Amino acid sequence: MIKDVFAALSDPVRLKIVEILKDGDLTQKELRERLGISQPSLSYHMDRLIRSGVVISVKRGRNVVYSLDMGVLEMAVEFLIRLRKERGGKENA
Repeated sequence: MIKDVFAALSDPVRLKIVEILKDGDLTQKELRERLGISQPSLSYHMDRLIRSGVVISVKRGRNVVYSLDMGVLEMAVEFLIRLRKERGGKENA
């Protein structure tokens, strides 16, 4: 699962989506407007984020609302912290 999270976050558009969603939940339309991308492009990127677990989508009436799953993001951060600790704080040689 951690591999999927990092793969999802490896794209600049998806990173921007995460940055935008950190401030709160948004609909597809709101995200499209902020990003200036087409619906097919947004759908592609949201699918990758949802499948990785980074984003949750909820249908509310006629809208789909997206939010971050902070638990998944915290898991990714904890993974990186653990790697750092296991390395013993050594700097790159």
